[in-house]
Amino acid sequence: MSKLAVIYHSAFGTSTQIAKAIAGAAEAAGAEVGVRKAAELAHRRPRSTRTRPQPPVTRPPPTWPLQALRTQGQG
Repeated sequence: MSKLAVIYHSAFGTSTQIAKAIAGAAEAAGAEVGVRKAAELAHRRPRSTRTRPQPPVTRPPPTWPLQALRTQGQG
């Protein structure tokens, strides 16, 4: 016999329904199932109270259009 633990977090109830459906299917297949809701973590303080804002990620423009224009004349 297989054992399955379904651990979920649900703020609006959708994940609860999915967890129960998974548990039902596993039980129907013969597994021993435990369903547990994870504790809320939103009330915890952040790890550091002095965090620096991160600079935005910037990417250089793609070079493939330039390469395509350069190779069009070569044929």
